[in-house]
Amino acid sequence: MWRSAYLRWGCAGLLCATLTACHQHNEPVVTGTALMQSVVQDVLGGETAPAVLIPPGSCPGHYDMRPSDIERVAQCEALLLHPWQVDMPNVASVIRASGITPERVYVVPAQGNLMVPEAYAHALEAVAEVLAANGLATSDASARATKRSAEARALGETLEARLAAAGTRETVVFCQNMIAPFVEWAGFSVAGVFGRSEDLSVGDVEALVQLGKASGVSLIIDNMQSGDEKMGAVLARETGAERVILSNFPGGLPGTGTWDLAVTRNAELIFDALERVAQSAQ
Repeated sequence: MWRSAYLRWGCAGLLCATLTACHQHNEPVVTGTALMQSVVQDVLGGETAPAVLIPPGSCPGHYDMRPSDIERVAQCEALLLHPWQVDMPNVASVIRASGITPERVYVVPAQGNLMVPEAYAHALEAVAEVLAANGLATSDASARATKRSAEARALGETLEARLAAAGTRETVVFCQNMIAPFVEWAGFSVAGVFGRSEDLSVGDVEALVQLGKASGVSLIIDNMQSGDEKMGAVLARETGAERVILSNFPGGLPGTGTWDLAVTRNAELIFDALERVAQSAQ
């Protein structure tokens, strides 16, 4: 059973006192996603980001692990996962195949969609507290986490105000279920959510189309990491709504290698989509 209560971050056998020391000994940390990667880099600082298991443009649950992924996990001293990654078959299979011991697998207690500013800020603070409590980080890490948390919240407040001014609160939307928390944070009126086409029957799709028409849906917000272009496109076509594809992870879209850039780019895509909605209504 993977350690899940708190992130301990110690290298196996406590061979390294800090993650910096781990890197010096060529014993890298691997993070489960690009979001976890961003949190780690923000808390610990440094120019080099830790390795990431799931590429930022891929669906976390459908990504096919490669031999190089197994090797990366086998050689790492600490594998950091989100709580929702633990039971995913692809993650479980790479853990088994790598032979990594349970003591080196850590589940970070960071809840919610970390693309939402407040959730990201909490993740930074929680990780820093756990690191400090276990003597695995200096006070500088805690200070960095506090600073970055404030910056994330400030960016969120700025974007929230701009999104509201652009009309998100008056816009009825459908959105892909994995990105729904971000869409709700952006202020949209969410009339319904949809999953992958493989998980929906013809009746399910028809019900969504009818709900969309009855609710006056004008925008379909899709998630690029869903790995499914069909569902959002069908709903947009059948309801006559505009469609926009956002990213649920930093690095999923070009030029969005940090959390700040990824969140800002999503907001920019929303602004463009709202302009198209307004033009269609004329």
